[in-house]
This record gives sequence, C-alpha cells and structure tokens, in this order.
Amino acid sequence: TFLEMSDVQNFIKVLLLFATGLASFAQPQTASLTLTNAIRISGCNVTLTFSVNCPLTDFCCKLDDGLFIPCTSPATYYNLAEGGHKISIKAQAFKFGRPLRPAIADRNFTIVKPVIVQPLVVQGRVRSSGNSVTATFSATKPATYQCEDDNGNYFQCSSPHTFSKLAIGTHRISIQATAKDDPTQTGMYAFNVTVRRPTVGQISVDGHHTISSPNKLTLIFSTKEDATFRCRIIKQTTSLPSSWTTCSSGIMYNDLGCGLYNAEIEATSTSNPSITSILTLQQIVIPCCSRVDSSPFQGRASVTVNAPNATINVDLNKPFTLTCKLNGGPQQPCHDKFTYANLAVKNHSIEIIATSNCDPTDRLVYKTSITIGPPVDGGWGPWNDIPCSAPPTCGLGVALRARHCNNPAPKNGGKPCKGRGITQRPCGTPCSNETRVFSITGYYQISGSTVQVFFNASLPALYTCRLDKNTPVVCSSGHRFRNVGVGKHQIQVIARPLINTRTRKVLKLQRFTIDPPTPPPPSPPNVTASAQVFNNCSAKLTFSADVKVTFRCRINMRPWEACSSGYIASGLHSDNNEIEIEATTTGSPSTKTTVRADVNLSGQACPLLEIKHPTCNPTIVDDSFTFTFEANRPQVEYTCRLNNKPARSCNERNVTYTNPKRKKTQTVAVTASTTSGETVSKEFNFTSKYSKKFCQVYVCGDNVVVNGNSSIVHFTCDDPGATLNCKLNRRRIQPCVSPLQLTNLSPGTHRLQIIPKCARKAKGRKEIIEFTINS
Repeated sequence: TFLEMSDVQNFIKVLLLFATGLASFAQPQTASLTLTNAIRISGCNVTLTFSVNCPLTDFCCKLDDGLFIPCTSPATYYNLAEGGHKISIKAQAFKFGRPLRPAIADRNFTIVKPVIVQPLVVQGRVRSSGNSVTATFSATKPATYQCEDDNGNYFQCSSPHTFSKLAIGTHRISIQATAKDDPTQTGMYAFNVTVRRPTVGQISVDGHHTISSPNKLTLIFSTKEDATFRCRIIKQTTSLPSSWTTCSSGIMYNDLGCGLYNAEIEATSTSNPSITSILTLQQIVIPCCSRVDSSPFQGRASVTVNAPNATINVDLNKPFTLTCKLNGGPQQPCHDKFTYANLAVKNHSIEIIATSNCDPTDRLVYKTSITIGPPVDGGWGPWNDIPCSAPPTCGLGVALRARHCNNPAPKNGGKPCKGRGITQRPCGTPCSNETRVFSITGYYQISGSTVQVFFNASLPALYTCRLDKNTPVVCSSGHRFRNVGVGKHQIQVIARPLINTRTRKVLKLQRFTIDPPTPPPPSPPNVTASAQVFNNCSAKLTFSADVKVTFRCRINMRPWEACSSGYIASGLHSDNNEIEIEATTTGSPSTKTTVRADVNLSGQACPLLEIKHPTCNPTIVDDSFTFTFEANRPQVEYTCRLNNKPARSCNERNVTYTNPKRKKTQTVAVTASTTSGETVSKEFNFTSKYSKKFCQVYVCGDNVVVNGNSSIVHFTCDDPGATLNCKLNRRRIQPCVSPLQLTNLSPGTHRLQIIPKCARKAKGRKEIIEFTINS
C-alpha cells in the first residue's frame, strides 16, 4: 500500500527482462559456423582434413550409413572397399558456454583399387663342363619355360637343364619364360657358350686384364688347383696369334699397337698334365696413341656463368685428363660440365688444363675471368585485369588478374617472387537451365620436354593444375608445362564449379615418362678404297677414313672379318669379285659407311669352290651307308656332321655311318674349307629303311630324269648281291641295272616297279616310281 503505481510498473519491467534473459540463455544461438574440408585418396585409404572458424569446436564423423563418432582432423579411414563412399562431418561449437548452430558437410568419393602388373624378368647362370652346359634359371613370378638350342628348336624344360653333346665351337642358347597367370607376359634369357677341344678332367681359370698406360697390357689370372700357365696375344685385325710363352699372373705386354686384341691363358694341371683349360679375354682395346699424338689438341673450352654458379664446358679431339684451378688455388680433378657452386660476389679467375692420356707432355691450357654480381631478388609488377569470360546474357565465367615478376627480375641467384602471378574469381549470372551434374575429363600431349594438358568440365569452373608435388598454378585447357625433367611424372587438374566453389573434382591423368633427349647421330665417315690385283687369285686392298673408325671386310658375300689397310683378299673368282669394306665410327656403332672395291681377275683359273658327288650317293650296304664327295679345288679341308652330332674330320673324301635309326631321315652336312678362308657346305638327306627281313631299293638323285620321250632312272639296293628286275606299266618283267634308260615313251603317266631278289635270307621289297611324259 505504500508503493506507488510507478514503482509497481518498474518492478514488472525488471521481472520481464529477467525472464527474457533466461529464455535467451536456454536457446542455441543462431550464429552459423563455416566448415572447410579437404580429402586425399591413397589406394584404399582416405584422409580427411577439416576446420571451422571457431577454436572451441567438437567434431563428429560418419562413414556411409554408420553412426557419428567423435573425431579430430586429420581423420584417416583404412582398407575401404572398392566403390563409392560418403563421409559426413558435424561441427558443434560453444561460445560463453552456449551452443552455436552446428555445421554439417558431406564428401562423396570413389575407391578404385590399383591394378599392379608385376613384370616378368628371367635371370640365370650357366656352368660348362666339357661338351655339356648346365643352365640354372628362374623368373620373378611362376612361369613355364621353353629352351632353344642353336638350331632354333624349342622344347619344354625346367631349371636346371643340361645341354649335352654340343659340337666344338660357339653356341647360342635361349630360355623363354611364359607367366602362368598371364600367357601374354614373356621373358627371355640368352647366353653364348664356347665348347673347346675335349680334355681329361677339369680345371677352371679366372682372370681379367688392366691397361696401366696406353700401350701396356697386364694379365691377372688364377686357378684353384696347382697349375702352370702359357699365354699368347691375338690381334683381331690380323687373326694371327703370337706364339705361346710361359707366363704367370701379372705378366705385362709393352708397346702394343693400337686396335682390338684377344688374350688366351692356358692352364695345365701340375698333378695331371693331361688336364688343361683355356681362358679367353676378348675385346681388349688398346687406344691408338701413336696416331693421336701426331696431331695437336684441337677443340674449345669455355665457362658458362649462372650466378652464383659457373660451369666448365670442354670439347676436344682426343682422350684427355682434365684439371681445374680457381683463383690461383691448387689444381683439382674436374670434367666436362663441372660446376663451381655458390661463388662469392667478386671477380674470379679459372684455369682449365687438359692433358693427353697418351702423352703427358701434350697439354692444352685455357684461362678466363668471370664476374659474379650481387644477388637481386625479384619483385612483382602491377596487376593487369582480364575481363570476365561469361556470355553477356547469362552464364558463368572467370575473371582473371595477372602480374609478372619483372620489377625487377631475379638475377645472380636472387630469390623469385613470392605468391601467385595469376588469380581468378567466378563472375557472371547462372542461366536457369544450368545443369547440376559436374564432371571433368582430360588428356595430355608430350613434345620433347614440354607437356600440354587439355581438359573440359560439364559446368563452367575454375581450374588449377599441378605437376607432381609442385605448387598448383591457375590454368586453362591447353596449359603447357615446359622444361619437364627426365623421369616419371603425373599431372592433376583441380576443377571447382562456379555455381558452388566449395565442391571440386580432381582429375589425375595417367603417369607419363620423359625420356632423355636423343643426341643427333654423327655423320657417317668418308671412306676411300682401292684394290690391286695380285697373282694366285688374290688382291691387295688399300683404304682410309677421315675419322677414327674400325674396318670390316667381306669377299663375295662371305662372313665379315676385321681388316686394316693392306689386307690381302684371297680365294677370288676368275671373273668379277664383290669386295665390301665397312667402316664404323669409334664410339658410335650405328654410324657406318660401306664402300665397294670390286676386282675382275679377267679369266684367271679361279673357279668357285663347290662340292661334287656321284649321282647315287650314298652307297648303301646292309645297315650302313657311305657318302662320297670331292671339291673342285686342291688343298681343301673337309669336316662332316651327322644330324646334330659333333663334326669330325673326313679328309679321305668319304664318310661311313652305321646303325642309323630306322625310318628316320639322316642329314649329313659336309663342309669344305680352303686355306684362303673360302668355305662351302652341302647337305645330303637320306631316309634309312633297313630291315633284317627285307632288302630295299633306293632311288638316287631326282628320281627320274625326263628328256623328251625318254627317261633315265638311277637306283641302288642295300644288298650288294641282289638281282634286280624291272616292270614298266603292264610290260613283262625283265632284269635291269642302274642306270636304267627308257626310250620311245608315249605321252602320259608311267609306272615303273623295281623288284629286288635278295642274296641274303630276306624278302625283296619293291620300289614303285611314277613319272609323266609331256606331249
């Protein structure tokens, strides 16, 4: 009653304000959070990075249809199944103890399991013993194997496999592997092996060579057993070996001429002198110092400055050793493209000394001075605005701003400008029918060290491109990455649609490889050649080249052999002879020049080497057969080989083989060789039909030789005492001998039967021949 009305009104206002404050404290604030996130996919694992604009925030994450669980950034999910997935992030922040409105973001992604194709690599080693070679091999994945001998025959095999009964000489053997899980994957392992003359027992020699100075060769070798040694040197251009000399490990050969050499080391067991082994060291190169020393140093030396570094460039005409001296200091070894790094800001003097490897007194000295200026850091120039690319009516586009690092440009090792040279922002007005499906496709093109990338998105978008792990740059379709280094690389294109720049698509293009640049091939050498006729079917060849080369010669399509100027070509024909001289540039095997120096001996008695033999060859007696042959030249050496058996000497001009496998074609290869190196081979094929129950007739040569209305037939029987009878068509049987001549035959097909009557206790098996007489 003591309160006035104004006091009551003030009290009611206080109560209303207090109630309003309680209500506002109990309800969440309407202020929203800004949630940013990024996702990275690595195989079957996904890492999500996220943050909000409020530091006091709790996060919960959900994968696909699971439950929200507390999480922190970065959150990683491992071993996800292949296919599409969805990750949801919920951020709940509190301010002064009061909750703010939660922020939720969803990210969709796809897991694609990589397909790893393991390459198929075949490895192996070989061990020879006498005329047998054992190959042990394996592959990087399960595989089946096929072995190939030097006759080109493939057959199934497994490791280890032994190739036995090899002929004396060099053989090439290959092992081909085929992957069991992918028959299209194959691998190959090949090796060469040389079978030498057979020895009793075994002894192994290991060794190598060193060249201590240009014309001094040292041989180092050893055996596991006690042995004595003999050595000799063979120059490949002459193929004339030096005589065997007693030697020991460390033997030195002085003043060898330049060229290619082979060294042979023969070890003889001390306990058993019949056990020997020969080690051959091939392709020993002795540099041609005498020829190089006769000409002075030619070429150039220079220094390229790229502050604060300096690079030395040297191009000389012969082998050399390089030393360099900086600012009068001590000499130090250097080489072409040698770089002095981080030089001080001042003037520097550089001295380059090139010393010939063949003559230490032959030197070339180059002196120069360079200046390293102070480093200048780069600075940005002014921004240049590029108008919006959106259509004038409706549609989205990009507005760009660009600037250049030229105010000033970095110099003398100064730092480049920091930040981006191009910025972009969306612009324009979206059309009402703008699609909401966003995707991106692209490809790339390689030209040398430049890679150009092309891409296209289903909606107008902002693009950034990234090469490997470098900083992303603003780009558009057709962007070029220049001066890409040698090796494997990958380009990523990140596209953000203009209608919603929060979402993005990442296009990872297929990995590519930049190969090192191929230097231009050197020009082929210029070769001059001439031939002078000698007696005894030979000629002397003289030739030269304008650069350092190695020569090979070939006479009348015979095998190539190493040669040098003054080479004597022997075993020539009586008329025109084709002589080819091939010059290969040293250090560049693919650069070659071939010239001709043909020789015509104008009728000298030099017939072509050939092998002659009787019409009925071989001569067959029971289960053995004898081949007879003769060359048309004197002083000829013969070797014979039956099927794949080792070759043997047959200088008696006939060879006999017994007990051949029945009903199998036998092949006898006869090789005739002259002392001049001319070689010719001839093969005789023969099918053995021997049987103890029968005597068999064999037709010689080309069966029947037809000449007009007559024919001649050559035949023999494996029973020398058999009586032979013949029947032509339906005529009477009558005795006959080889060669059988048939005359006055009418046109058409004729049938001749040769019927043997055996002398031994066996039945005669007749031979039937059909031939045609044309009108």
